[in-house]
Amino acid sequence: PAFAGTVTSQCTHARSACHSCIARYIRSEIEEKCQTTIRCLHAGCAAELAYADIKLALFTTGSCS
Repeated sequence: PAFAGTVTSQCTHARSACHSCIARYIRSEIEEKCQTTIRCLHAGCAAELAYADIKLALFTTGSCS
């Protein structure tokens, strides 16, 4: 399913994951893989998430929307 908005302003595709899933993905990239560069989780998109994108995803409360 498609969700409103995009993961980052660099993305040209519809968002394919809910806020909770995006936050979980970012946490996993940072905590488990020690990544300092986080890329969009959408297949085929290599857009890099800016600090503001990461902050918004991690600190926006919400469920699967």
